Amino acid sequence: MSDAIGYRSQAWLGPSGTIQRAGDASMAVQSTRLKRLIPALVTPAWAVHCDLQGSGPDRIELLKEIARGPSAVKVLDVVGATPEDGEALHGWTHVTRHTRHLDLPSSAEVIPWPSHRLKQERRFLREGGCVEVNPANGWQEVRSLHLQSRARKSLDGRPEALTALLENLRHEPWAYNVVAYDREGNPVASGGFVELSNGATVYAFGGQQRSKASGLASVAMVMAAGKVAQGRGSHVLDFGGSLDPGVDQFYKELGGKAVAVSRFIQCPLWFRRMFPGTWRAWTQPSTMV
Repeated sequence: MSDAIGYRSQAWLGPSGTIQRAGDASMAVQSTRLKRLIPALVTPAWAVHCDLQGSGPDRIELLKEIARGPSAVKVLDVVGATPEDGEALHGWTHVTRHTRHLDLPSSAEVIPWPSHRLKQERRFLREGGCVEVNPANGWQEVRSLHLQSRARKSLDGRPEALTALLENLRHEPWAYNVVAYDREGNPVASGGFVELSNGATVYAFGGQQRSKASGLASVAMVMAAGKVAQGRGSHVLDFGGSLDPGVDQFYKELGGKAVAVSRFIQCPLWFRRMFPGTWRAWTQPSTMV
């Protein structure tokens, strides 16, 4: 297990993040202030989960120590949560969400992409599109297209924080970007990908420019990223999960299988009453698992 890559790295966690430990168990978290006032301990920003590692008594003790911590609000996302985890966080709200995983075979084998997606990739390339890994302005394109996609859905893209994180990732060997260009050379789909300590590569940031080519470009971009992940030894491509039905369907049609992500929330009643919109967003469950 490494604390030097992915969600566990200082590049991702920044000055407000840390690895909390108890014996052989550990997890990545960030401290923040909600509404600029309320202290909170949360899953690292833009991370699918806290990368909880360890088992047995050490894991339970770690969760109990976090539960006893001083932050008024805590929101933790865990893949592979056990009934014992829930018991350690007794009294917390538990919501089941999901991500999607595509199992990657060894580098000597072909990734089992669905046949209709392979046809779309070939069509994109046949019509003059191209895909590049780590082009010169790749991280800038990831930022731009990600923010465009968020804006179309009227979602806060947090541009300043995103810019700082992507600047950190630009220097890390375990992070890479993939950009798909149309026949005129315009970037129409991009993704930022990050290797995690558990052997997975996560599709951490994505976006596209609305155009006739963008749908096919997104397919070709993700498939190229999967090949890179496979070549680097990852055994899983984690699509990052989405509660948006259209986005989730796209991941599903690329072969992604739903994997439960348990969200544990410790939150006082007064917060729920003062910020009902935030509470609803935090507790929206998945219908896929």
